[in-house]
Amino acid sequence: MIVGVAVKFGDHIEVRLPAPNRHCHCFWYFAEVTGKTAGEIGLEANGEQQGFYTDKGVFLNRRKAFLHVRQIKQPTIGEPKKYLFSEDLW
Repeated sequence: MIVGVAVKFGDHIEVRLPAPNRHCHCFWYFAEVTGKTAGEIGLEANGEQQGFYTDKGVFLNRRKAFLHVRQIKQPTIGEPKKYLFSEDLW
C-alpha cells in the first residue's frame, strides 16, 4: 500500500514524507535543509525521481506506483491515468 510521497535527489538522498504530504513538501524540505533548489541540482520536475513509498519501504516512481495501486486495488480519488499523483490518493 502507498503510504507517502518521495523524491530522490541524486544517487544518495531521498526525502520521504507520510500522507497527506505532497511532492512539493519534499522539495520544500530539501531546500530548507540544504539551501538548494531542485533546479540547482538538475532535478526534473516530473522525472523518474518523483514517486511514492510503500508500507514495505519500497520506492516506486509515478508510473510504477500507478500500476501498484491498481494491482492491489488501493482506493483512489477518481481514476488515475497512467501516472499516480498524490491528489489521486489524499
